[in-house]
Amino acid sequence: METRITETSKVCSRCHKPYPATNNYFTINKSTPGGLDRYCKACKPEMGREGRKRRNRQSKPDRQLKKPESRVNPVITSNSGPEVTPEILFKAVRRSIAEEICKAIMERFT
Repeated sequence: METRITETSKVCSRCHKPYPATNNYFTINKSTPGGLDRYCKACKPEMGREGRKRRNRQSKPDRQLKKPESRVNPVITSNSGPEVTPEILFKAVRRSIAEEICKAIMERFT
């Protein structure tokens, strides 16, 4: 059986089934040219469940243990190296000031 696609129908981008181009079958999305979403209302909840499963596959403690390379604070021993940028210097100064404040608080309350 061949399915005919007319001007008043729309094909879901996930299940590839044609439906009437109305808000009964597609959610409203004003950012698209036709004003309707790419996915039919039947596929939307399934996509949400799949996305949650995919995100939850990684356990939260595993994600917290991995520290991105961009967030590692280097120890600066001199300011003559070409890799030392103003941002790195600012982070080092901020870190040393925070350490001094923590020491002062600990001395005061212990």
